[in-house]
Amino acid sequence: MIWLIIGLIVFFGAHLQRRLLPETRIRLNNQLGDNQYLLGQEFSLADIPAGCWYNRCLKLDFDLSSFKGISAWGARLAKRKAFQNSIINAPMPPN
Repeated sequence: MIWLIIGLIVFFGAHLQRRLLPETRIRLNNQLGDNQYLLGQEFSLADIPAGCWYNRCLKLDFDLSSFKGISAWGARLAKRKAFQNSIINAPMPPN
């Protein structure tokens, strides 16, 4: 279910983000409370689109600081050189 929500958020832009974001943050934070990455302790393909969503939320000034699992996961992603080059430093797509 979480993958469907994340997929919808990535593809349908800021309006849908504001609508589904509260539930998604809680689910994602719960998943990351026990895991280093979305599917466990290893980085996986699932972390890529969710990482794009996370970065977009930060650029749109969504406050995720109270979600410790999400924030720690985002910090781990930000340390990855490929994530820095492909996501963090990439221009935002138009809404």
